[in-house]
Amino acid sequence: MEKYYLAALAHYLGMAAPQKAATLAALFGSAQRAHQAGKGAVRRLGVSNALVEYYGSRYQENFPETLLAYCQDHKVNIITRKRCLLSVSVAANLWTTGCFICAGQIAG
Repeated sequence: MEKYYLAALAHYLGMAAPQKAATLAALFGSAQRAHQAGKGAVRRLGVSNALVEYYGSRYQENFPETLLAYCQDHKVNIITRKRCLLSVSVAANLWTTGCFICAGQIAG
C-alpha cells in the first residue's frame, strides 16, 4: 500500500514531486504517515506557501484507496523509475515524474 501513498503524495506535489515526495516520506518515516499528516507535512519541508496551498487544494484523504481500487479495476500497476520496463525514450520522458501509472501487467 505504501506505493499508493507515495503516488498520492506525488499527485499532490505536482512538478515538485521528484524532489519532494521521497523527502516527505522519509521525514515522516513512511509515505502513509506523511499522507496522514496532510498539508502540515509539506510545511515542514520549508517549501513555498504556493506549494503548500497547491498540495492542500489537491489533497484527498481517501485518494490512496481510490487509486488502489482504480488500479485493481483497470489492471494497471504503479511503478517507480527503478521498475520501468518501457523504452529508453519513453522512460526518459517519464523520469522526472518520480511515480507514474503504466497500463498492463509489469514484470518485476
